[in-house]
Amino acid sequence: MDQLIAPTVAGALLVALVIALVGMTSVGCRKVTTEIAAGSTTEPSAETSAITSAKTSVGVSLVPADLGRPHSLPLPSSLSVAEYERHLFEFLNRREYKTLGWIPDKRVRDTGPYIKGKYYGTHPAVSIFYSPEIVRWLQGGKLHAIPNGAMIVKEQYEPPAARYAGLDEDKLFEQLSSWTVMVKDAAGSHDGWFWSNPAKDQKVVDNHQYPFDHPISGFGIYCVRCHASTRTVGETNEYTFAALRNIQGFPGEPLLFRVDDSWRKVVDHQQPATADTPTDDNSGENTDENTDESNEYLLTAKLKTSDRLDTSPLQ
Repeated sequence: MDQLIAPTVAGALLVALVIALVGMTSVGCRKVTTEIAAGSTTEPSAETSAITSAKTSVGVSLVPADLGRPHSLPLPSSLSVAEYERHLFEFLNRREYKTLGWIPDKRVRDTGPYIKGKYYGTHPAVSIFYSPEIVRWLQGGKLHAIPNGAMIVKEQYEPPAARYAGLDEDKLFEQLSSWTVMVKDAAGSHDGWFWSNPAKDQKVVDNHQYPFDHPISGFGIYCVRCHASTRTVGETNEYTFAALRNIQGFPGEPLLFRVDDSWRKVVDHQQPATADTPTDDNSGENTDENTDESNEYLLTAKLKTSDRLDTSPLQ
């Protein structure tokens, strides 16, 4: 009998030990999870530090801790359009949104394909900066209304985006052509946004004088034609296509579009043949030596030259 009891007692002790170890591990995991979810400002535990280090080591993007500071511009509805433009254009040309630490897109990106010398984007190539209110709204699942004063600043560049690969911030800003800006102000219009599309170094223009151009800025202007096609899931439609996948420090990648090589400049040793500069007797021949079919300009020039070779009636 004693021989039978001894193994049974040993087995029971072993089971109890395993249960105790599992319980301790579970408590530790819950503690780490709670600390991460709560965003505790206290010194992280060893377990939390280990998890953070592991995430970093495998290349998982960590959410940015600093979203930047709010701007101090007045609301658009509190001023005339011209008065607000003076504030806004100065803010943009000084690039104050960058000084405030607003988070940008991961890189300059296209808004449509670029094929055979033509760009099909809804905007030029863009790099967008987001005020902290916009990023928090995206992080919250777009459930609540965006607060007044929030801004989306879209820097715009000649497409395609491939032109700007490897440029530093100063060189990139030298290439900037314009902005498209959204400023939230629910009192101004039904859609709740003030829209503006100024060029770099833009000055305030009186559009009530000849030639009565389309306004550069205002409530309810032509930008709504496209932005009205979006629908956010929260308590109010916010008319923006913004997504965390585009923003620096967040997981995911922006949409990619087809871009061929037709945007590239003619290389130095290639001289395009034109109607004004005939070369020699065989200048009109469509040979591989003097035609770069990846470049629309060269190809078009050669076709025009070809058309002039024989204008006599057919025999």
